[in-house]
Parts: sequence; C-alpha cells; structure tokens
Amino acid sequence: MDIVFKDGAIYRYTSLSAGQANIDRMIVLARAGDGLNQFINRAVKTRYAERMA
Repeated sequence: MDIVFKDGAIYRYTSLSAGQANIDRMIVLARAGDGLNQFINRAVKTRYAERMA
C-alpha cells in the first residue's frame, strides 16, 4: 500500500513490513476517508518497506 503525505513523501507499507492486520485496517480507514494518518502515527509509523519519494 502506497501512502502519499501532504508534503509529497510517498511511503510503501507491505504486509511484511507492517503486518497484514495493519494493512487491512489501513485500507478500511483510507476508504472511509478518516483516521488513516492517526493510525499510521500510532501503529505503523516506521514500519514502512521503503520511502518512494
């Protein structure tokens, strides 16, 4: 899952880096349009696979 932040940074989160349950939750939050940033900061902030840009 690639996440684009307001500053233009793109981070890739994978089931291997963040865990499948966290990826599933991130998908639900992204679709809802609410809470994704808070979840990332709380649960998976540094557990990204790579920084794309």
